[in-house]
Amino acid sequence: MDELLRLVPTVGYGDDAPADRRGGALHLSAVLPALSAAIGHPAPTKVHADPKACQRALGLPDAESAIVVLVDGLGYWNLAMRLGHAPYLRSLMNESANQRPIATCAPSTTVAAMAAFGTGTCPGLTAMAGYTQLEPASHKLIQLIQFKDALAPKPANPHIPVPPMVDPLDQIGRASCRERV
Repeated sequence: MDELLRLVPTVGYGDDAPADRRGGALHLSAVLPALSAAIGHPAPTKVHADPKACQRALGLPDAESAIVVLVDGLGYWNLAMRLGHAPYLRSLMNESANQRPIATCAPSTTVAAMAAFGTGTCPGLTAMAGYTQLEPASHKLIQLIQFKDALAPKPANPHIPVPPMVDPLDQIGRASCRERV
């Protein structure tokens, strides 16, 4: 609990983030690049140039395939303080690679975090830092949780091209599933 309450330095993005800062390869944005390396098809991003380093830092073993389950709002500390309610997750917390938190993005909103996770980058590159975004052509605000007033899928800002992490895996013939629960 003391670690949870103490002030910590700002999160650092990218593999070369200083060791004394949270983040770097121990960041939500590093999960899919690390996973791409673990399944044998490293996919670097603008923030994580070395997916194999992310894999080592996160303690992911090599695998033929993998499944990622992401529960919005279930952070390390939420889980650690209520392990009695999640027996399977409790068993995973005994592994040394799972005994420290990874950092999320700033701001740590659902939209910003899901964009950072899905692209392997940071909110500054995805331009998805809040719950609304200006659609340049129509000058309308798009609500990014329920996609109220959203147009057909396209890059919201073509000047910031950040492909989702599943694109490189699709291109090499690896099956991927994009499911929103």
